[in-house]
Amino acid sequence: GAMAFETRRVKAAGLAVSDLNDLLTPSPACVLQMAPTPAGSFASPMFAVAPARGSSSEDSKAYGAKTAGQLDASGSEQVARIALSDCLTCSGCVTSAETVLLTSQSVEEFRRASEKARDGILSLSISVSQQSLASLAFVYNFTLHECASRIARTLRDKFGATRVLSLSTPRNIALNETALEFVGRYRSSQLGPLPLLVSSCPGFVCYVEKKLSQQQLQHLSAAKSPMAVAGALLKRDAPKSCHVSVMPCADKKLEGMRPQLGNSVDMVLTTSELNDLLANGFELSPSSNGDAIGHFNSYLADATEDAAQAQLTSSGGGTSGGYAVHVFRCAAQTLFGIELADELEHDDRVCLRTLKNADLRELILFGDVNDSGERSELLRFAFAYGFRNIQNIMRNISRKNSRAPKYHFVEVMACPSGCVNGGGQIADFRDESSPGGTDVERRRTSLAEIMKKFDEAPMLPPHKDREMARVYAQTLS
Repeated sequence: GAMAFETRRVKAAGLAVSDLNDLLTPSPACVLQMAPTPAGSFASPMFAVAPARGSSSEDSKAYGAKTAGQLDASGSEQVARIALSDCLTCSGCVTSAETVLLTSQSVEEFRRASEKARDGILSLSISVSQQSLASLAFVYNFTLHECASRIARTLRDKFGATRVLSLSTPRNIALNETALEFVGRYRSSQLGPLPLLVSSCPGFVCYVEKKLSQQQLQHLSAAKSPMAVAGALLKRDAPKSCHVSVMPCADKKLEGMRPQLGNSVDMVLTTSELNDLLANGFELSPSSNGDAIGHFNSYLADATEDAAQAQLTSSGGGTSGGYAVHVFRCAAQTLFGIELADELEHDDRVCLRTLKNADLRELILFGDVNDSGERSELLRFAFAYGFRNIQNIMRNISRKNSRAPKYHFVEVMACPSGCVNGGGQIADFRDESSPGGTDVERRRTSLAEIMKKFDEAPMLPPHKDREMARVYAQTLS
């Protein structure tokens, strides 16, 4: 039941472990099934296997592993199998199985797909995350809008893409579905327990599936990530097209291979991999008219020419999707009839505070003052980024009598500072000879600049996204 991990550095894929202090150590126990569940269920992607050396029979039963008396008539036990989508690359290890994955979703594979697209053999659609655009805009010293326009034009002209799309509308759909799920759970525990754990981070999802209990697994949101929503929309109209998504994290390659996505994402490139591709074909000279360079397409196949030029927009709430802030606003309005101010910091009914570190924050909604002069607490949300904070949150959830705060909702991301600091972002922020202090200080400065680029996108609350409304109308019809 033990599994030997072969640790190696894969420079070509941009996977390297450095300056990290909250990594999980790979363990043979990661191949054990958390609880016996029907084969193929989402809750348990693993097969049951024999326990690792040193574990007791009670541990075997708890993990659903067979004992010697439970072997089949042939006296042999089913061999443990681990799919590539079960891997957790956040741990920093790259197994021999993952090298196959990295080859199948490499820059070379994209070039082959691009050649087919240019020859008219393949229809190629490319979705690009806002975090990736912010990283590229910082590196090439463009505005976010001009960088997006140039990339859209380059991906069409140089790589044969039929459609280039932002993830703005898919993100808004994901936010809307998450808000509906939370309100439903708040009103009825039969729909699932609280707190609702929401994350578009495959590293965290794999962590919950592998390391935690079946009960804790029920706290995970069932809403698709923006990348998965984009794939579903694209494959609905063109099921035989090739969908490539550019993301800030290498773990998104593993998410794209999950059977739950139904082959809606054919390939994932990290920001650094796209940067390698653009190095030989990216127009770097300044332009006086960014609008004329290129635009993003609509997810609607029958969109008019004007509507087809979709905007790159931001929903607010941070650089990791804005789940907590959006659901917080929707829940305040839907559950309590409270319309919150545009700036939550300026609303006296809201408390937004940082706890032990900048990656662990709380968002609290208070009601009116009662006769005792006290204000009742209506909602308590949290942001938990980085595995140190994640482990503390999950530990508190599992303790019924814990004195820790009882949250209704937690936005979770594996990377410190969130998705904009993903492991697939461009790593060479600044030359070592440049001023600015130590390497860590330069990285922090660069990360702050990337966040500024991210925030250049115009604000558009999900309920004002007209393309999202049309997508819902078409889907429901």
